[in-house]
Formats: sequence, C-alpha cells, structure tokens
Amino acid sequence: MSQNLHSVSKSFFAMVIAFSVGCGGNFFQLTAKKDTSEALYQDARDSLNDQDYDTAISKLVEIKTKDNGFYSRCEKVDGIKICPREDLAGAYASKCGLNFVTFVSSLTSSTGTPFLFFMQKFKDVAVSPSNCYEAQKVIETFGATSGARSTEQNLFMAVLGMAKMGTYLRDAADVNQDGNADATYSSCNSSSISTDYLRQVMSGMGLVIDNLAAVSAVLSGNSEALTDLEQIKATCGSSCAITDPNSASFDETVTRVLLRSSDMGIEPTSGCTFPTCCL
Repeated sequence: MSQNLHSVSKSFFAMVIAFSVGCGGNFFQLTAKKDTSEALYQDARDSLNDQDYDTAISKLVEIKTKDNGFYSRCEKVDGIKICPREDLAGAYASKCGLNFVTFVSSLTSSTGTPFLFFMQKFKDVAVSPSNCYEAQKVIETFGATSGARSTEQNLFMAVLGMAKMGTYLRDAADVNQDGNADATYSSCNSSSISTDYLRQVMSGMGLVIDNLAAVSAVLSGNSEALTDLEQIKATCGSSCAITDPNSASFDETVTRVLLRSSDMGIEPTSGCTFPTCCL
C-alpha cells in the first residue's frame, strides 16, 4: 500500500466509524422494550451493518419523529459513538450509490476533468441521486458551513459533494453506463439534463470546494480532479461555488456550457471549449 493510500485508509477508517457502519455489539441489549429510542437505534445500526439502508432510514426517521432529543445526540458513551444524524446521513449516502471505501481510495489516482471523472466512478452502480441530497440536508443540521462542523463531517460532506456530481450526471448523461456521455445526450438541452439536476451537480461541486481542506489533508494534494475544481471555480465564479441547490447565484447557462465543453465538462468530443458551447 502506498503512503498516500495508507493515509486515505487511516482517515477514512475514522470517518466510517462515525458514519453508517454500526457498532459491532448490541450496546442497548439491556433495553427490554422494543419501541424505545435506544432499541430503535440499535435496530437501525444493525440494519446499517446488514446494508439494509431502507430499514435503517425508516428506524432513524422514526426516532427523529418520536424523540428529537435522542435524535439530536452526538456523543460517545462507553467508547461507542451515538449519533443518529450521522448514521442517517450515511444510510442516505449509501442508498444514493456511494461506497465510501472504494470511492475515496480511487481519488488518489484521479485524472481528467472532474465532472467526467466523478461520473465515471458510478459506472455500473445503481444510483438514487436524490438520496445524496437527503444526506447533505442531514449533515447541514450540524452547521450550514464547514466552519460549524467537525473535521469528520466536513470530510463526509466533501466526498458527498463528489457523489452528488457523479450520481446526478451518471443518471442523466450515461444511461447505458459505459463511462461516457450517451450519443444522444447534450448538456445544452433540458431534455437531456434538467435544471434541477444541474443545480444539484453544481452544489455538489460547491460542497467539495467548501470542504476541500478536509479532503486535501487526506489525499496529500495528489488528486488532479480536485485541483481542477479550483481552476474551474476561478473560471466561472460564484455560480460554481454554491452549496445550496436553490441558491440565487446558480447560473444555468454557465453550467450547461461548462458541462458541454470538451476541456472542462463531460463531453470530450463536443467540439467546443468553455465558454463557446451552447451558443
């Protein structure tokens, strides 16, 4: 294992403990009633361990509805982290199609434009993009910006931003899942990719940039795709830095041109470069 990949694995292991892996033991074993928040939480963690994300989400949402005080906890008890919101975010992200271990490890060897790179990471993966946005909204209850969240939560959000970019683009542009935009696809056309999808893609990029320090610390600065995101932001300005898909700063025209371009987007054979596409 290379030094950089070892760094990724160590940091990622810490994050996985915080998100979506369960606890290994029944730390609420002594709870007699099965409808208590503690029992529901144990059931949710067991479901996460079994990769039964629908059940885990259902149990955690039930806790939120019945006992918001327990749902809002995020602390260690006897060395075991109890944080239902982090677990819920992890379940949503997994349901979205994100396998953290595989995805984070692959970032050390990234090449090409970031949009295409992240889209290709979801080749042959069943995706449900809206669940990535659900995960984002849950983590934002800890704080709307990176400065208000923990390092682990920021690392999660950065990776989630990449997953938002990748899953929304794969779902719209690579239906045949060969790793490339389909022949009938054009970023210029709303029939190929909706405004809502564009908003989610760009807010995913904004999440990565907003939390870039957390990712860079893990990757030792060796991801070309991440470096390129900063260059793209410098080119297209504030519209490429949104984290809220409903932001008034979103620019649909710029986004379509960006994704269509052969030098920055997902269509390397489009025959145009930014900002000359979709004219």
